[in-house]
Amino acid sequence: MQVPSKQDIQVLAATGCNAGRSTISLQLYLSLLCWAFRPLLKSWRKRRRLSPLDLALDAGMSQRPLRFLETGRRQPSRYAIRQFVETFEMPAAEPNVMLMPAGFTPQSANGS
Repeated sequence: MQVPSKQDIQVLAATGCNAGRSTISLQLYLSLLCWAFRPLLKSWRKRRRLSPLDLALDAGMSQRPLRFLETGRRQPSRYAIRQFVETFEMPAAEPNVMLMPAGFTPQSANGS
């Protein structure tokens, strides 16, 4: 995945994060989403004082996919985000903070 430029990020911000109505490609939009999720995952991991290996093991995945998520090389799945939320023991409102930068709709209050 390509690294978004400052101009690409400004275009995304100006269009309200709506890839369908903007002039940016879907691939670039997904790339921008990965780059929005990346620092969030890393900050939560550091906040919980987990090494990448510990987080991967606790979340039930190998270290390689985690590394790809933290570097922005790969986009997270809803399932992976759910695993991170459980591993980080996030408060009830926090899962949406991880879902939205990854390009998913927020979950409702009942957890669906």
